[in-house]
Amino acid sequence: MAVSEVTALTHGEALKIFFTDGVFVQVNEAFEDFKLLKRFKVDSAASVGSRQINWEIVSDLGIGAVGFPNVGRSGSDFIAAQQSSSSEKTAYLRELQATVEVEEGLVSRALKSREQRYFEPLELEAKLKRLGMMKRLAFALYQGGIGVIGEISSVNVNSAVANQAVVTLQQTDTDIGFVGGFELNDRVVHKAAAGTAGTAPTISAGTFDYWLVKNKDRDAGTVTLAPVNTLGTTVNVSAWAPAAGEAIYPDSQGTFPNTGSVTDWGTETDNIVGLESWSADDSRTVFGVAMTGATKGSRYSASGSPIDPKHLQRGISRAKNTAGEGLYKYSMLQMAPETEDALIEGREADRYFASVGDKSRGISGRFSYRHRGDALEVYSSEYVPSKRIYSVPQDVLQFHSTDIEPIKAQNGDILHLKPSANGGHVNMFDMYLRGFMQIVCVKPSAIMCVHDFLNS
Repeated sequence: MAVSEVTALTHGEALKIFFTDGVFVQVNEAFEDFKLLKRFKVDSAASVGSRQINWEIVSDLGIGAVGFPNVGRSGSDFIAAQQSSSSEKTAYLRELQATVEVEEGLVSRALKSREQRYFEPLELEAKLKRLGMMKRLAFALYQGGIGVIGEISSVNVNSAVANQAVVTLQQTDTDIGFVGGFELNDRVVHKAAAGTAGTAPTISAGTFDYWLVKNKDRDAGTVTLAPVNTLGTTVNVSAWAPAAGEAIYPDSQGTFPNTGSVTDWGTETDNIVGLESWSADDSRTVFGVAMTGATKGSRYSASGSPIDPKHLQRGISRAKNTAGEGLYKYSMLQMAPETEDALIEGREADRYFASVGDKSRGISGRFSYRHRGDALEVYSSEYVPSKRIYSVPQDVLQFHSTDIEPIKAQNGDILHLKPSANGGHVNMFDMYLRGFMQIVCVKPSAIMCVHDFLNS
């Protein structure tokens, strides 16, 4: 028997409605990644008020001009000269954008209301869009710079998930993107590996436009996608057979690379370059810097074995030995939550259960890893790939960025009535947010990256 609410009474709806004092956001709002970015931010108006950032790197000391000659021999020559090698590199600033849209009538009525609201609608929407921009930036921090959020391994179209597509992502060490880059209800598109149109699905009505992310499973490495047609209607998919290796991108991305032959990971698309490229040792080029020799990252491969503290020890030792022992202070370890869990399980084993009076067991708050004179505190993030652990000294990265600010019209207003297709305007307010930014690495060899391990 169903319960009859008060509103069922004759004048039940005359009772005042109570609004809770708050808006409950259901997505993750905690990003340790931004502690990292704030440490790296360069306070330079000149760098973000221009079109590019130039810097000079030295990759060769000319060490062949140094040695122990036979000075006891009469008339001995000085050692032949060998000049050091330096070159100028250029990084281009990228623009992170967001559009805030809310009904004009709703804003007007909220402002005229006598009741106090925790958020008026425009303020709420702007807050959520800033949060969305932070999430985009957090994911980009750990990626290579071409915008791929996942590569397709296989697809299952099954009515058991309401005629949606369950995509299993490729999860080997060299694959680009992973489940953590997908946001619920995000709009995504798929492209062939060459950056051309991806394999088209068969849908129940209309012409396919993009996919909506409806679910994601980090453990299984899968995402569930629902198709949307050009009319903006979510429909059913009855068949879809993309080739393995087709790439998935945010629908907002405008440039799609050939993932098999990226020329320069810094200039291929409009994305900022993250740690996956700045720590690479595979000879890729990033803003003209070849990630090889003296200008490659310090990466340690666990060769597919379960994660173990010895991998951290060897990875950090490699970075210190390559970049210079004592030149940089290592204080943070960035890893996926499941990687942190695996390390804790390895440490604790049968020590999970402790008596009430025993405070020496278990993990309370954060834990750290000691390497020689450094204590590296562990931070987990949903955006760190599950096969990566990073440690980046403070002076190694430079985050050139403006604050995220609304774009103002010539009259100073930040709100604009939305233009309609017939030349008039619709009953909708638009506001645009924008920030300029780029990440530059001054010494890739100082970045520690442990990769290719299992979280078990």
